[in-house]
Amino acid sequence: MADREAAPDRVDFRRMKREARGARIEFLQANWDTFLRSVLAAAIGVVLIAVLLPEHWFKHRNVLGATVQMERLAKTLEGAKTVAPDTAKEISRLMQRPQSDCSQTDCDIALTMRNASARSRLKFLLERNLTAEATGSR
Repeated sequence: MADREAAPDRVDFRRMKREARGARIEFLQANWDTFLRSVLAAAIGVVLIAVLLPEHWFKHRNVLGATVQMERLAKTLEGAKTVAPDTAKEISRLMQRPQSDCSQTDCDIALTMRNASARSRLKFLLERNLTAEATGSR
């Protein structure tokens, strides 16, 4: 029993830490070129993906985002009794941008239908607001 209790006293933990540190340094020195090659390969892959990613994808995402915003805006305006003239002008100006019109960009059929529906709803709501202002019935 006395030998088992004395055993931890004989272990040199400092020496073990030094040896472990030295082993890590040796491993890094021996494999440094492999590490650099893998980092370089990953960087080249990222650049290739960024360059080869079609521009159409970015345009599609912009039109999709604009369509979603127009749908939300139309839903909000349906509940409103009136729309301020400045707001109506801004909505009209935003709807004329190519980024928010599938007829000016390439879109798939589903997005084209959603976009046309959102645009027609907004136009109807803006026209309804203009006629309400012209007749004075709010």
